[in-house]
Amino acid sequence: MDLNKEMRAAISPANKQRNSFIADKAKTMGITMDDIEKVMNSAYIYLPLIRGYSSQLKDSSYSAGFAAGIVWFRIVTKGEKARASPW
Repeated sequence: MDLNKEMRAAISPANKQRNSFIADKAKTMGITMDDIEKVMNSAYIYLPLIRGYSSQLKDSSYSAGFAAGIVWFRIVTKGEKARASPW
């Protein structure tokens, strides 16, 4: 347990320095938190799906078809947890 605590403590300052560097860079470039939220909220996931299938045998020919679609989800990062909401 103590070894794990020490390893986490050693990593923590590196993460803090990295986050501080990113925040400083964003400030010097004029990037606001609103800008960052807009970028974070512009993520989408799509889920292809098949809604139906049909087949037909007529004389000596066979035909098949299917109805397909895509369901889009927008990734929303407001609040404590990110979530996917249908779009």
